[in-house]
Amino acid sequence: MLKTIIKIFEKILFGLFIILIIIFGYYIIQRVTNKDKPAKMFGYYLYEVSSWSMYNEESEHSLSKGDLIFVKKLKDDEYQVGMVVTYDTGNNIPTTHMIIDRSGNTITTQGINKEGNTSSDAPFDVSKIIGEVQGVYRNYRSHMNLITSPLGIILVLGIGFIIIEGTTIINKKLNKNNDNKELKEE
Repeated sequence: MLKTIIKIFEKILFGLFIILIIIFGYYIIQRVTNKDKPAKMFGYYLYEVSSWSMYNEESEHSLSKGDLIFVKKLKDDEYQVGMVVTYDTGNNIPTTHMIIDRSGNTITTQGINKEGNTSSDAPFDVSKIIGEVQGVYRNYRSHMNLITSPLGIILVLGIGFIIIEGTTIINKKLNKNNDNKELKEE
């Protein structure tokens, strides 16, 4: 029974490891081949936050420079005051700010950093919105810097090796215990 559970656990871990490698590889290929466009995975655009304009530790919408945000396109009439959206500014660098006013199809946004520029952005048409921020991977840039460093690569490969070898050793130990148990019963 324990042997079966270990084998299932081993297959699940190995499968998750492979899925993560595929997703990570797909993301890297998209970033390399489409440098001017955001990566798109599972219906979400992925952007790295490049400024501190949305940092406010008192707000649930706070974003730090280096976070990775997941942005999903909504219908134009779904964007409302209070939503954090990413929009096209026309200079290949999208902006992510909170909607503070909506009049028809005209949107006004503003960053939430109290120590920075507190003035609102120039109003723009709702069609410029790329999407609403629906998820955040905090400290993405620091994690990527670690993973892509020589030490990080060694750590990732080492952890994968330890997981695979560890489950193999446990499996062999269980087989040996079962063999010894069968010999004693004879």
